Amino acid sequence: MQGNNQQSPPHGGLNLSEMTAELFVPRRGEAFILHTFDNQQFPAALERVTPLRSRRPGAGGAAFSLEFRVPGQTVLPQRIYRLEHPGLGVFDVFLVPLALDDSGLQLQAIFN
Repeated sequence: MQGNNQQSPPHGGLNLSEMTAELFVPRRGEAFILHTFDNQQFPAALERVTPLRSRRPGAGGAAFSLEFRVPGQTVLPQRIYRLEHPGLGVFDVFLVPLALDDSGLQLQAIFN
């Protein structure tokens, strides 16, 4: 942990405080690699970046959500996963499965 109570980014990636909707909007449609902590890897495309209203008065930063799509019929539980992107580096994020359909598994991360 750093002195400001923010976790250090893994492998030169992003700090939580650096993650904004504006950072991810130009990455829509781009490929990420989703790493599980049992050493599996899955391709994950960033499908949506959605600004959200924060429910906490005076909360720092703007709330937003990211939605990813993992192709195939892979089922993953909600938990922290490591994401990797060539331009953003490697970072950990809590992902929740939203739906599994013919297009694959839809996962969401919310930042607030």
